[in-house]
Amino acid sequence: MNRHLTFAGIMLNLFVRFRLFIDFFLKQVVTFRQSEFKILPEFSVSDGKDELSQLERNVAEMAKQTVQQFEHISEQDVKRRDLFASLSHDLRTPLAALHGYLETLEIKADSLDEAQRAEYTKQAMKFSHRLKALIDELFEMAKLDTLDDAPNKEAFSLPELVQDIVLQFEGAAQFKGVSLQMEGDTSMPLVHADIALIQRVFENLIGNTLRHVQKGDTIVVQLNKQDDGVEIQVRDTGGGIAKEALSKIFDPLYQVNNTHRSGEHSGLGLAIVKRILELHQSNIQVNSSLGKGTMF
Repeated sequence: MNRHLTFAGIMLNLFVRFRLFIDFFLKQVVTFRQSEFKILPEFSVSDGKDELSQLERNVAEMAKQTVQQFEHISEQDVKRRDLFASLSHDLRTPLAALHGYLETLEIKADSLDEAQRAEYTKQAMKFSHRLKALIDELFEMAKLDTLDDAPNKEAFSLPELVQDIVLQFEGAAQFKGVSLQMEGDTSMPLVHADIALIQRVFENLIGNTLRHVQKGDTIVVQLNKQDDGVEIQVRDTGGGIAKEALSKIFDPLYQVNNTHRSGEHSGLGLAIVKRILELHQSNIQVNSSLGKGTMF
């Protein structure tokens, strides 16, 4: 008899706890929803070992993760709005210039000589290329941001890829009077990555470096084998980057040396590099000294 009473008491106590928990839970969920999932519910989390205590801990953890996800979404939304605001300026400027040159060619077609028409056409093409580059990089960044699947990894020779890209930029480097070299371990084993995306990383890094060096400077791409992977350095002997700018150079549309959105490129190149490497669970760092050069 006493045993039955004890069991009934335990069950009654458990039922009361569960009922109180459900009532409290429903009230907290309503408050949580009314706060637009910004204020963490005040769930009491016990150290008990029973199922109800475990349920309390799981609900509290779920609420915590929900708040964190909403905070992340909110931050991304702010960044996206800022990005589109900046891009609207970037797109409007070359588009207006392109329209102006084409309109001039149309209105003054009969009064312009061949040299003038050629110059207006050249300028129109210049802004057309700039507009295309902006749109291409914008779509590329958007695609990387919404990439749900893992990169399409395959085995390939990293030294061979780097050598091909160095040859690709050799002409531009010679035209600018810059030495472009490849160094390091050329006999490393195959790596596993998305070869097209990694190619884009090197193209962006070398292309970005070429824009910030002068005649007589040197660019070196060095490959170093590590115990758990590979390390690649892209370094130059150019003018370097100010310390206060280093933490911002991977932000979309940021350009150093007060040339924000004023050049032929969009400013998305390094942001694309960082995003591609994040998709490969890799990271990128930069060190630089004014007057001594930069190393990615």
